[in-house]
Amino acid sequence: MYIEFIIIYVLLAILIAVSVFNLIMTLKKSSGKAEKGYSNQQQVVTAPPVPETRNVNPAPQNANLTPRNANPAPQNGGVVFCTKCAHQYPANERFCPNCGQPRV
Repeated sequence: MYIEFIIIYVLLAILIAVSVFNLIMTLKKSSGKAEKGYSNQQQVVTAPPVPETRNVNPAPQNANLTPRNANPAPQNGGVVFCTKCAHQYPANERFCPNCGQPRV
């Protein structure tokens, strides 16, 4: 027999032995976990329930979400700047016409 074949057979035998060893160790680990109460299934984690909040002053169903001219116009016809986008708009509007931010 040639020396090359002997080397190949020895390496193949070592590879098979390592594979069998890994398989045995994997089976031992999984059986050990099953005995301790572990399972192979993923555990589902759910968030705690969010308590319901009650809206004390609910808006009517057909309310316009961005009402304009809801406040009477000031006597001097002033202007205000939006605190979010710095857009200048008339002081008689409750919401910024550019971004919808309520006037403070």
